[in-house]
Amino acid sequence: MRSKLGWIRIGIYLAIIVMVMAGCAHFRRGGEPPETVSVAAGEDPEAALRSHIEEKIAEAARAEQDPQPELVHARPFFYREFNVYPEGPGQFDLSIRATDSQTTPYEAEVRMPVLRYATQMRRDRRDAEEDTNFLRSWGMKTHTYHFRHSNWVHRGSLFVAEQVEQRVDGEWVALREDVQRALTQERDEGFFGRIWSSIFGR
Repeated sequence: MRSKLGWIRIGIYLAIIVMVMAGCAHFRRGGEPPETVSVAAGEDPEAALRSHIEEKIAEAARAEQDPQPELVHARPFFYREFNVYPEGPGQFDLSIRATDSQTTPYEAEVRMPVLRYATQMRRDRRDAEEDTNFLRSWGMKTHTYHFRHSNWVHRGSLFVAEQVEQRVDGEWVALREDVQRALTQERDEGFFGRIWSSIFGR
């Protein structure tokens, strides 16, 4: 029984790592083409990108009552996730700056608060598809785009978790304070060392 509980704890912490990985580096779906936003001749590039972001948030809000989690392949693992934007379509910060490049004359950064749901990482695709046990994390997500050949091209996203919760007896409960610190601070022993210590102790 003790061994089984230990593996359950490991699964939970692996799911936490999924959430934090996107907060540590640009996280891309393997094999998928980047998202692009076309800008028509004479159209304001900033207005086009702003409209696109607003529509994406509105679309997520429409699907919130019946979310369809995306299956993500982060080799060699699979997991499911979906995002909720609690502050609505207009609540994001968009900044655009000019570059010295002739091929990509502009870069854009979009920051928005996100409520993110993600399951454990699993090696078996079918196990991941059937998993309905989600962790919930509150945080800030940053998307970056560059403007190329009349298109905004999505370069990547960065998610920083501020709080992570698990569902216990039908209620969302924050994980232990020491785990929260592990998710939000960088210390000398390193992130994975802290997670390993939290699982097994030392």
